[in-house]
Amino acid sequence: MPYGLKSYIGSLFGFLLAKIDLFMINQMMGKEEAGYYDIAVNLSEMLFLLPATVLAILFPKIARESNLQNKWRFTKKIGTALTGFMLPVCLLACLLSPFIIDLLYGKEFLPCIAPFLWLAMGKWLHCIFSSLGQFVASISVPWNAVKLSLLLVVINVILNYLWIPLFGTVGAAAASVSCFALLIPINGYYARKYLKQA
Repeated sequence: MPYGLKSYIGSLFGFLLAKIDLFMINQMMGKEEAGYYDIAVNLSEMLFLLPATVLAILFPKIARESNLQNKWRFTKKIGTALTGFMLPVCLLACLLSPFIIDLLYGKEFLPCIAPFLWLAMGKWLHCIFSSLGQFVASISVPWNAVKLSLLLVVINVILNYLWIPLFGTVGAAAASVSCFALLIPINGYYARKYLKQA
């Protein structure tokens, strides 16, 4: 029960971190800009379908591994392969985004490109912190990590309030990616902590 509760609360904060920028764009800039941003978010989420599937398969495998070093080696192997694969995929998606958006939605939706570039590269970072996060969660979900997730939501709200008026949807995308990037050192810290205890 404590593990499930921490995981649920952490997932809730993760959901808020991913979605609150869209709500704030809608409130601060209107529905048209929110629509552009929503398309950029959805396209970037498509890039993460394969890594999400791989990570979903990874978790039960490492969770049942009792040897911590073996658990880490397997996580590191899969995580390195994913991040290595996703970097060219994300770069290619950025390069082709004008053609893809024009083909799928039409030229009037080309304002989606600028936030998409940020969000697409954010999916590469997503592979890194998610791989580390799966390793940490396979051992334990620390309450302090859950609290830090809430702090990241607060930071994201502050950055959105500061950057949306200045940079529009690009500011929201940059705020989101910046906060998700902070999960890398957080998850890395707990991964190192657990490995030292082995």
